[in-house]
Amino acid sequence: ARFDGVGSLLRVVTDQDTNGQGSIACTAAIVSLGGTFGTGPSCTWSSANTLAIAFGSGATIVPGDVVRLKAGAGGSVRSANAVSATMVQQDVTVALPPAMTPPAILLAGPSDIGGGETAGTPTP
Repeated sequence: ARFDGVGSLLRVVTDQDTNGQGSIACTAAIVSLGGTFGTGPSCTWSSANTLAIAFGSGATIVPGDVVRLKAGAGGSVRSANAVSATMVQQDVTVALPPAMTPPAILLAGPSDIGGGETAGTPTP
């Protein structure tokens, strides 16, 4: 399991293509044994071998936490050719992404100010 470059998504990649597809209930497919996925996460088979978990608000999962892919992974997930048995329960450690995407700051406002006006940024 690995975070995406901005830390808003976790990808669990299997060793082979599966018959997993579409959106599934996260609670049926995966559970965190460390931090949480937040309120209202969404889980989708984004490809034949990748389950993507988009975090909900307040997620606390961090690299080094362990997630458990439940038996069947939210259904009767098995190899794409249907030769294997249904996927068994597996624990995997969450890893950092291969490359982090640095945040970018975007300031928006008028392109100019009139005489006697000052520009500033609001204080929190």
